[in-house]
Amino acid sequence: MGENIKITIFNHKIFAVLNIYLNFAFNITNLFLINSKITFSIFFKGYVRATFAVKIMKYGYARVSTPDQCLNLQLDALRLYGVDHICEEKISGKNKNKPVLDALIAKLKTGDQLIVWKLDRLGRRTCELIKLQEALEKKNIALISLTEQLNTSTPIGKFAFHLLCCIAEMERNIISERTIAGLTSAKAKGRIGGRKPGLTDQAKRKAKLAAIEYTKYLQNEIGTIDDVCRIVGVSRATLYKYLRIEGINIQGRKR
Repeated sequence: MGENIKITIFNHKIFAVLNIYLNFAFNITNLFLINSKITFSIFFKGYVRATFAVKIMKYGYARVSTPDQCLNLQLDALRLYGVDHICEEKISGKNKNKPVLDALIAKLKTGDQLIVWKLDRLGRRTCELIKLQEALEKKNIALISLTEQLNTSTPIGKFAFHLLCCIAEMERNIISERTIAGLTSAKAKGRIGGRKPGLTDQAKRKAKLAAIEYTKYLQNEIGTIDDVCRIVGVSRATLYKYLRIEGINIQGRKR
């Protein structure tokens, strides 16, 4: 009589399903996990008839917000963990649409693992992260965060995931509230946030004086740059800033 056997293997979100259709009685033995491979053998009448190995793929995802930021810290951590493939993306976490991440999630198959250096690499909003985790869970895909040391394949890992997401959003809301309160208080006292527009009248006078004295320096009428700074009453950094404002090219400097 024919047999229709479905074998389901769970191990920390490592999941593999194999349907075996045989026309004779058999035994499955030697089920074990080695280096992310689920290996088992089918025995019949004391002899090995077939051996199967299912590779568990580990996909890493690394993200920074701007093109000039570096991914090395995340990439090193992911490689140390032993991921099979890393996807890199440079886009703000505020963006709901992350093309590289979306393509990676669509590529993941049942039993794969998605590894990130930190949860906020996937997004900043709690609802966004929870929606992502639920989509992965439906496909039996583990979400692993190296910094938070959590794995959503376990009940504790899933609880920690939701807790950390809520804490992170609460911290962002607190910072936002404090910033708004500070700006409101400053505005009530007549102060306006941001940089002061342009130079004060005193700074403008010093900038013109700096231009005059620097010209004398170039004409060897003043000994050193330090002498120019003492006359104007500013530091070297401020002197050079004033000169740039006055449109003067900074040339060879005497000591």
